[in-house]
Amino acid sequence: MQRYFEEWEHQLPTACPACGGELRSRCPHCGARFSSAFAVECESCGAGLRPAEHLGMPIRKTGRPYER
Repeated sequence: MQRYFEEWEHQLPTACPACGGELRSRCPHCGARFSSAFAVECESCGAGLRPAEHLGMPIRKTGRPYER
């Protein structure tokens, strides 16, 4: 996870320097920005952003809305 200002988004690396994995700041389907590094679905189009589980545990508990 890396914080940034939208006007400097073009300077973000596309891959993690430690593991080489893809770094995303936008939905690959619709291009919308997502607000949480832990998001599993795009808030705009509903497309999947990442697997909903990590190490066998759900990333978000079902039935709990996003708290803002």
